Amino acid sequence: MGMRMKVLPFGLLVLWLLATDAHAATLSGTVSRSENDAPVSGATLLVRGTDIVGTTDANGAYSIANIPIGHYGISCGAAGLRGQSSGEVDLTIDAQRDFSLDPPGEGQVLVSGNAQCGGVACAGVFILARQEDENQARTVSAADGSFQLALAPGSYDFRAIGHRYLMQEQLAVVVTLETPPVLSYNLTAAPHMYQLQGVVGLSDNPLDRSGSTITLHGQAAAVTGSSDLGGAYTLTPVPAGLLSLSAQHEGYDSDVQIDVLVTGDRSLNWALRKSGSGSTTDPTWMVRGVVRLLADDGDGGTTSSTASGTRVSVYTGDGLFQKSDGTNSDGRFDILDLPPGRYFLGASREGYLDHQGEEFVLEADQWIELDLEPDPAYDFGPGAEDGELGCGCGTQDFGGMSLSFLAVLFGLSLVFRRRT
Repeated sequence: MGMRMKVLPFGLLVLWLLATDAHAATLSGTVSRSENDAPVSGATLLVRGTDIVGTTDANGAYSIANIPIGHYGISCGAAGLRGQSSGEVDLTIDAQRDFSLDPPGEGQVLVSGNAQCGGVACAGVFILARQEDENQARTVSAADGSFQLALAPGSYDFRAIGHRYLMQEQLAVVVTLETPPVLSYNLTAAPHMYQLQGVVGLSDNPLDRSGSTITLHGQAAAVTGSSDLGGAYTLTPVPAGLLSLSAQHEGYDSDVQIDVLVTGDRSLNWALRKSGSGSTTDPTWMVRGVVRLLADDGDGGTTSSTASGTRVSVYTGDGLFQKSDGTNSDGRFDILDLPPGRYFLGASREGYLDHQGEEFVLEADQWIELDLEPDPAYDFGPGAEDGELGCGCGTQDFGGMSLSFLAVLFGLSLVFRRRT
């Protein structure tokens, strides 16, 4: 007699396939108190970049299954304790992340609140307290929408961020020991989806930057985009909230950006390094960016345009020339293979005032934007448009840099030498 095979009903077969989905990961761990390692029950865990949440049991343990594979940040909040957030967590495979939450510090006060989404109590709303654009405290709303933040007395800007909801802000809220404020949020669903656009740069190939793939993590349906010859890409549809994305290109190290805050259409640029390029030699980085040419719009405002031919040069912090590049028709420039150090950029274009950027420390690839203002003493000539030269009269040019700009750099070098 042959072997009898048991056939699963179709519904059970679908559930079994979902349970064994190779495109999902499980995050598990424990939450405890930092002062005595006691387990924290009822703590809420949020996978940032999604609306996926989990809750700890009586032993402080949690397990969150079926997370779309990707890279995310994880945040944890619990009543009476200071919330905590992780950096990037690799959830292309199952992972574990434990949290040890601190009690409020000396002199701190617990600020309570409630979060709703469309009038209904909402779990997983990410709450931030900020001062001077620095995050001072964070937490996550529980299943009943409640949350608490431990804060020192002072003035704070608060943000409530929910996946696929419009962010809400409360500015300059005063926190005192005597009368701590009670915060209340009712988030509104974002009316539509948005788009991300930008450029993916390759460290050793400024001519052909096509073929990079940009992926939005955490969505039920995959959202990806590809770069064109110049590295430009558009990614849509993109939801509101905190997002996690990655950029890949064969033969290059991939890059991940978590906590990308989307409140509307926005730009996001990438710089990918050749795989293994830093394994046997000292690291080098690149400075990329765009030069905008400003002009009076005739109504008291300003318009901007881009054009090829603007010379962008990089100098060390003490004014020594290193490298330069000319912008393309999109106003973009790429200056490659710079060792770590202090630098600043200079930009020069006939008919425009020379521009010196602020000094920066190069420890990773940089994106810098420069604005050139028209020289009021320069005559572009009749019919000139969008920064294109007319009659050719104006300040004398010397090797792509004006004499006035070279004089400024010479003066800077003397100042630096005197300082040292």
